[in-house]
Amino acid sequence: MAYEPRRALGAPAPRPSQPHGLGVDTAGRAATDARPASSPHRTDIQGLRAIAVLLVIGQHFWNIPVGGFIGVDVFFVISGFLISGIILRDLEQHGSLRIGRFYARRVRRILPAATLVAVVTAALSWLVWYRPQALQYSLDGLWAVLWTANWHFAAIGTDYLQHDSSPSPFQHYWSLSVEEQFYTVWPLVLGVIWLFAGRFKSSSRAFILGLLVVGVISFAWGLGLTAWRGQWAYFDTITRAFEFVLGALASVIVRKRSLPRGAGALGLAGIFLSAVFINPQLSFPGPWALVPALATALVLMTSTHFRVIQKGLGNRSMSWLGDISYSLYLWHFPVLILGLNVLPSEWWTRVALLALALALAGLTYQFVEEPARHSRFLSSWEKSRPTSTVRLRRQSALASMALFACLALLGAYQFLPSKVGVLAAQSSEDAPRSALAHFESAAQLESAASAPAPADWDGLIPRPDELDQRQVAPALASGSKCAARFGDVELSECRWGPSAPQRTVLVVGDSVALAWTPAVVAAADETTRVIAVGVGSCTPVSVSQEPEFKAADFTEGCDRTRRALLEKVAQVKPDVTFVASASGGYGHQVGSDGQPLVTEAAKAASWKNGARKTYDSLLDSSGRVVVIGSPGLTGDPRRCLTRLASAEDCTRPVTSDQNDKEESEAAAVADLRRKGKMIERIDALKMTCPRGQCPLVIGEYISHTDPTHITNAFAESTAPIFRPYLKEVAE
Repeated sequence: MAYEPRRALGAPAPRPSQPHGLGVDTAGRAATDARPASSPHRTDIQGLRAIAVLLVIGQHFWNIPVGGFIGVDVFFVISGFLISGIILRDLEQHGSLRIGRFYARRVRRILPAATLVAVVTAALSWLVWYRPQALQYSLDGLWAVLWTANWHFAAIGTDYLQHDSSPSPFQHYWSLSVEEQFYTVWPLVLGVIWLFAGRFKSSSRAFILGLLVVGVISFAWGLGLTAWRGQWAYFDTITRAFEFVLGALASVIVRKRSLPRGAGALGLAGIFLSAVFINPQLSFPGPWALVPALATALVLMTSTHFRVIQKGLGNRSMSWLGDISYSLYLWHFPVLILGLNVLPSEWWTRVALLALALALAGLTYQFVEEPARHSRFLSSWEKSRPTSTVRLRRQSALASMALFACLALLGAYQFLPSKVGVLAAQSSEDAPRSALAHFESAAQLESAASAPAPADWDGLIPRPDELDQRQVAPALASGSKCAARFGDVELSECRWGPSAPQRTVLVVGDSVALAWTPAVVAAADETTRVIAVGVGSCTPVSVSQEPEFKAADFTEGCDRTRRALLEKVAQVKPDVTFVASASGGYGHQVGSDGQPLVTEAAKAASWKNGARKTYDSLLDSSGRVVVIGSPGLTGDPRRCLTRLASAEDCTRPVTSDQNDKEESEAAAVADLRRKGKMIERIDALKMTCPRGQCPLVIGEYISHTDPTHITNAFAESTAPIFRPYLKEVAE
């Protein structure tokens, strides 16, 4: 028997019509008690969709506006508004939930276009990239069509707001995954709140209170997670739930009354100002996502009586963009990522790619979305029985159990190392000495780096289709125990060589230092033990840096871990310590007041003093210290190493920060040598970037796995350059 509430939340409303957009299948009619059943179609919602998708595209294509990513938040609120309206009308008209009908419509609306774009993108990836990258993108696509892309990208450490990285063409599917997860549980959540509200005399107020509780919990969760792990928070489902709740609240409120016109104007202004002033440096989504979300809710609760907004958002062009917004969102990102890898980098390239995305979106809407929406393929689902009170409670309990299981699996997945990484880490102690000792001197390496880039990728080591986890240094591989996280004070280590060595060599620093370990291991003889200890993203140089990864405790955490690193060196007391750091930290130094250092002189002085302090501390516990300079930053092989590109496309110039960092470290080494300290320096930047250019291919080697870290093969090929620093100790 279906549940009959004591009091409806509003007068019964007509069933919505079915225009289209991102992640929803209805433009809806906002019904109020006073509005007749023939209330007009909400064309303003199509206009809001158009604004949202244009903001996202502008940010992806030109980074204009810088906060265009808030367009996704606009979509989330619209989805909450419309989907909640559908569910509430079902409850009011039938006193029950027709779950099968609801899910059938979602599948019919979402799945066909999303699957088409995913299949085409995955297929084209194999035509553009070599096997490792194409396989990775195909796996991304699998997560996307399973509607778990947000969890996947969060777990692998994707920074959605970092434009210098090489994004997956499926990365934008994260928001669609969040919406699908919302659609999965939201009918049951609303049903439970409906049951709860029906027990009170004022059911409408009780219902709103229930929504507010869910929204506040989500927002508070987002604040905490953004401060703790900002990258994860961006993709997190619970963090975004409050935006859907705001849409649901707007749906309930607008059924009773419409807000004054000024609220709608304020809402539109809030959306545009958010896009201009919210930027990746702010804490996002918590708390700043609240601004565009509230602004969108204001527009949704106002524009039914505000003709200016109705006409502005509901004109023919905006309505058309709103209609195709879902397909346009799906197509724009793979078109951009694939296009930038096959077309010349000219001003017209992005314009042409946007035109292509619009054309594909229009065709997909006309020949995929519309036919699927009117298809009878899933019509039998829509004839499912209504969900009675007993069944609703049972389904809610099962949904809660399923959600708990998913969260548990997600937590396990987050900390589950890849199979390749585990094997690399497990084999690090028994890694064979490599015979790839190719460059006999720094001069020979510099000469090879100065040679013209090869015309193709044939005969290189490793081959482009081998540029995967096997070319990541074992000390850096997923599952490695010697790559600590900032803030850690209990540092583990990786070891190579005999258990009772005659000499001990230590490699310390950040991830760049750990990437050099294959060179040191290959240079060491059978009587030498090599130990590696590092901290990802934290420079060993004694300077303070701006927070990375949106982590509030990054600066303090790096300071703690740096002290622990020096204590580890004091415990080991190595004969030789190799130390290295990435060049990226140089440009993100902060002064004693916590403010970024902006002048070149201030940054150089700070880095020199910090380097001298660190090297001096290492010398207190080491027989000799060897400073390894940062290798040059190349083009990202994940983007430039394609079947249609040449090695020259991956060459990048040396930046001023790179030069200044190396000069500061050289000055610190010179100061200590004048005091008689046993310290040397290997100028890796000069060796890998002669004449100010950093090639990806040096000799017969692909030098980098990404713009910052060198490949195993290339590191091992430099072993003869490192060997003299070990021979002197042996003698």
